[in-house]
Amino acid sequence: MRRVIPALLRSRTDPDAERVIGAILPTGARAEVVDRLVYDLKVAGVWSKMQGLYALAGHNAAAARTNWITPGTGNLTEVNSPTFTTDRGYTGNGSTSYLLGATLGSPYTQNSANVGVWVLTNSQSGADAGTTTSNRFRLYSRNGADASVFRVNGTSLTVSSVTDSTGYRVGVRRSATAVEGYLNGASIGTDSIASEAVSAPFTILRDDTSYSAHQIALAHVGAALSTTETLAAYTAFNTYLSAVGAV
Repeated sequence: MRRVIPALLRSRTDPDAERVIGAILPTGARAEVVDRLVYDLKVAGVWSKMQGLYALAGHNAAAARTNWITPGTGNLTEVNSPTFTTDRGYTGNGSTSYLLGATLGSPYTQNSANVGVWVLTNSQSGADAGTTTSNRFRLYSRNGADASVFRVNGTSLTVSSVTDSTGYRVGVRRSATAVEGYLNGASIGTDSIASEAVSAPFTILRDDTSYSAHQIALAHVGAALSTTETLAAYTAFNTYLSAVGAV
């Protein structure tokens, strides 16, 4: 049973929660679910680390493409007709369709970055997130070699023997050398990888020439998350996606 936030701790008086609700116009009980997610992310210190946050499992396509952090700025644009499904998210065709966002920027930096997606379908596929022009910033949940690939401003951190692409994966760069990959809030790999500068628009269901055919329910980009913050983000997103029936 979903926990209800005590009235005195509710975020509804928070201007960020109000902006999101005013932008996506949720109906019925969904406003409380939206409110709850903003609250949980703020309490965990995750909200301030995000440049873009997209609850793709929305009640309509316009809401799904809204950037919750700054509604109206950095909203997504459909390119070549990715398929939207209410309360589930966007699905790519694996060859041309994707969602286009804003150019990577603050609080994202070369040495402090995150990229995350929550995938609902299990298959080998192309990049679930990345940029339009660079292969130095990309996330594969499960590529053609059955590996999760976290490439966060540099070369790849690769986790092999992946047979399930579903779930919440996050790549994090914490310094000029430290990169870590997560699955459902738990670390699944670390490496020392020199950082490289990336300046390009953020994309979902694509990186450069690689395209995904997955269904993605949620995606985000921003500054580095700690291990504690990554687990808190998973918990908050799981609560939200459970409430709308995506997981």
